[in-house]
Amino acid sequence: MTTEQRHGVFLDAKTIACELVKPASLATWDVHPLVADADVAARIAAADVVYTNKVPLGADALAGAARLKLVVVAATGYDIIDLACCKQRGVAVANSPGYSVSSVPEHVLALIFAAARAVVPYHAAAGDGTWANADIFCLQDHPIIELRGRQAGFIGSGSLGRASAELCASVGMKTVFLERHDGEQDELPRLGLDELLATSDVVSLHCPLTAANRGMIDAAAIAKMKDGAILINTARGALVDSAALVAALEAGKLRGAGIDVLAAEPPPAAEPLLHCRHPGLVLSPHVAWASMESQQRLARMLAETTDAFFSGAPRHLVG
Repeated sequence: MTTEQRHGVFLDAKTIACELVKPASLATWDVHPLVADADVAARIAAADVVYTNKVPLGADALAGAARLKLVVVAATGYDIIDLACCKQRGVAVANSPGYSVSSVPEHVLALIFAAARAVVPYHAAAGDGTWANADIFCLQDHPIIELRGRQAGFIGSGSLGRASAELCASVGMKTVFLERHDGEQDELPRLGLDELLATSDVVSLHCPLTAANRGMIDAAAIAKMKDGAILINTARGALVDSAALVAALEAGKLRGAGIDVLAAEPPPAAEPLLHCRHPGLVLSPHVAWASMESQQRLARMLAETTDAFFSGAPRHLVG
């Protein structure tokens, strides 16, 4: 098939807040702000390439896409794609690694600082009259801790985990990583999960979501964490049991948590973390990746990944 015949479909372009770059290897593409799950099959029926950030592509949707050759995920994680079905149908799947290698680590550090220095409750106190009505020049309602000399433990040692560790090290923190599943040794300081949880002042998640690690930070794991520790999650919401995290915060087991991702997004009204008023909790709406620069890199990467695939030099293929 020639470039003049290839057609692309973007299912949720609304998720990228910058101008998209049309791949040179496509003749046409339909850019939809957001396609409902029920409409995906009809939208991709004539597509050679499909782009999605968070709209799932399952077997039912893929069944009628006879021309489909490539799925490009506008994210690092690709758990929304039925990889087995794509493989069976001869459809290649590519993700978008590395585009947020500055944005996510900077957000991780911001969440750590916010929790360690009680930024959110002190901001509220400055605006609600609490500071104005104080009898001394400052407020000390929420203890502040310094990060220098404390340990940050990283579960996940890909590009985002390593870059986050570098930023933590730059402010004087000791950094360690979870041991490798394959048992191989590398240059990184590594600990078993129980030891990492028990000794780290900050635990930061940077691993993909799998069937094996879903809910890995549950009540039992939190009980093993160091008293007064801070939990950071910018990876996938379902890695953490939200109810257990809220219980640990309210019981004083943890100092705080910085959470950018939840198991369901947008979150339902019943999501426990939405109702938690603990001063050490910092929530952000899945924006760790979303710096302006990061989104521009992503838009270029989507086009480059597509053009590389059709030029015979595919990149970022998964599965």
